Amino acid sequence: ASINLRIIVPSVDVIPGQVVTVTVEYTNTSQSEGRNAAVSAHVPALMDYVAGSAEATGGVFDAAAKTVTWTVPVIAAAETGTRQFRARVQ
Repeated sequence: ASINLRIIVPSVDVIPGQVVTVTVEYTNTSQSEGRNAAVSAHVPALMDYVAGSAEATGGVFDAAAKTVTWTVPVIAAAETGTRQFRARVQ
């Protein structure tokens, strides 16, 4: 499988201290399903991860790498899905 990722952050002006939702969109661009795919995203620059926000959907936050990772059991051919976490603007 070939998985493409897109990170979607709010396109409106944000202010320091504001909490925003970051969406991680994944798409399987191949003709075969992907199994146990790691979907991972860095917390955007100038943002801090909101504790527990990805864990509700099975995500794991790595503070040292400043990344959030989910394991998606099956991604069908041509399927698109999303995972989300929250981050506070610095």
